[in-house]
Amino acid sequence: MRRVRVAFAFGLAIVGTWIGAPLHAQDAKRPVILFESPTDPSVVGSNSAIYSVNADGTDLKRVTAEGDRIMGSPSPAWSPDGRQIAFVNWTQGISGGSVPTELYLIDRDGTNRRKLPIRVTEHPGERSDVVTGMAWSPDGKMLAVTRIFGLYVLTLDNPGEPKTVYQEKSELAISSPVWSPDGKKIAFYRWSNPSGVDYEHTAEVHVVNTDGTKEITVATRVIKSRFSQQDIPMRWSADGRQLFFPMMLANASGFAVREYAGYVDGVGEMQETGYTPLRHASPDGSRLVYVKQYRDKPNEVIVMNADGSGVRQVKSDPDWDCVSAAWSGDGQKLVLSCRYVKDPCKMAAGCGWRIFVVQADGTTAKLKPVIDRDAKNPVVSPE
Repeated sequence: MRRVRVAFAFGLAIVGTWIGAPLHAQDAKRPVILFESPTDPSVVGSNSAIYSVNADGTDLKRVTAEGDRIMGSPSPAWSPDGRQIAFVNWTQGISGGSVPTELYLIDRDGTNRRKLPIRVTEHPGERSDVVTGMAWSPDGKMLAVTRIFGLYVLTLDNPGEPKTVYQEKSELAISSPVWSPDGKKIAFYRWSNPSGVDYEHTAEVHVVNTDGTKEITVATRVIKSRFSQQDIPMRWSADGRQLFFPMMLANASGFAVREYAGYVDGVGEMQETGYTPLRHASPDGSRLVYVKQYRDKPNEVIVMNADGSGVRQVKSDPDWDCVSAAWSGDGQKLVLSCRYVKDPCKMAAGCGWRIFVVQADGTTAKLKPVIDRDAKNPVVSPE
């Protein structure tokens, strides 16, 4: 079984300025980027840590501690005010390898580290109830946490035992929590691994009130494919009535991913939107960015107006194959995560992954990474 993770990465590097507008020193530093990188780039297979850096490449620092093990998923998450970071640490599993078992909060400068009361106990021969996702509430006072067997909420000003919001009673697993805009509901993803001769598995989107009441199935699909989605990016409509989410469907080449919409009250069937499933709206909602993928050439990063007009590329450098793009908090920049396409493992440092920041209203002919080291799975600060 091969795992397909649909996730968004983010990057860094500042290229150019706004025409006719000065770029102030403080603006050049924004946004701050979290990213995953080997602790010793010269050693293949060294442990990874979470680092932060300003968009202009200054103030590079390691956020996680010596001995922490970071493996990309779940990605670290900024608090809504940008002052704190939640992250998952992978620990040694009883059967070897690493498992995501510990959840921490830390201030953005790497201080005031505290472990949250999420306890994972492994039992030989059984599936471990590991951490699969986390999300800050809109007011920054709570964290929604998904584990294999359930959805929980932690109150952060007095973090006692997590409150159980949804408990899984079948063989399906839980991941990808997302709060509603008003903070009263949480959406989550429910899935199973492919099994049987047909590799059949289930994918579902659910919504539940934060007090655990009124759990509703928004969408469900049974898929026959060797590939599976074990976490997906979901977003709420501004009015909180709909959810937008990517789902797989099997085809002749193996699988495809399409974007769907469903009403959170469970009325009606999910509907395909016809849009790319990996698009991101700018903070003011006026523009969209997405990565157009190709098999035989580097991907394109496309920006367009929300109504579909004004389509254009923002990256034309053929040396970098970008896999994701995200907006800075002010909507002026785009953060890209890209792979070097020419002999990536012969680069001076790392093995070909870099992060960039480019102006959203321009076209960058030559990308220049802010830091020359392997950098993956970046996450953009909200300010």
